[in-house]
Amino acid sequence: MENHKNEKEMYFQPSSSLSSDLLNMFYSQELSDAIITCKGTPFRVHKTILFARCRKLYDAIQSGDVAIDCVSPETMFAILEFIYGEKIPSHFSAETIFSAIELCSKLELYDLIRHLELSLEEHLSEKSLFQVLETSEELNLRTIHLACLLLVKLHSKSVVNSSRLVHCPPDMIVEIAEQIFPSK
Repeated sequence: MENHKNEKEMYFQPSSSLSSDLLNMFYSQELSDAIITCKGTPFRVHKTILFARCRKLYDAIQSGDVAIDCVSPETMFAILEFIYGEKIPSHFSAETIFSAIELCSKLELYDLIRHLELSLEEHLSEKSLFQVLETSEELNLRTIHLACLLLVKLHSKSVVNSSRLVHCPPDMIVEIAEQIFPSK
């Protein structure tokens, strides 16, 4: 019996269109049995998909329809696309990414958080550095935090001369100083 099971697993190849089929199910709204409302915009969803892909959202929807107002409807749509078909959002601003990461953290969508962190790195610049550094610390985004510190090291002169530096929390100033003036 055990050999038969392993043999079946060896030959089974999941359908490459599964993600596409699930996304189409979301887009068509056919057979949906719950509603998530985001800032007045309703999203018809399927409890079975949420059960399999996002248990926190499934648990929340068990007591009735859910309202989520911490992100825009466009962001919620992109998060649902990821839940259904692992479609990765690629058009988010840094601010949108932060709000999406916050919600994804509550929903325990850790794979999407990793993708969002990677896309956030594209938004790093001297201009956005302090905001990204501060928010990455608040949300415990270690990868982004380290990328910011690397940017600090690369642009140390402009960081030191920045008026935003004086508004940073003391522990962040220490961390920035350690990057610019490493101890020997």
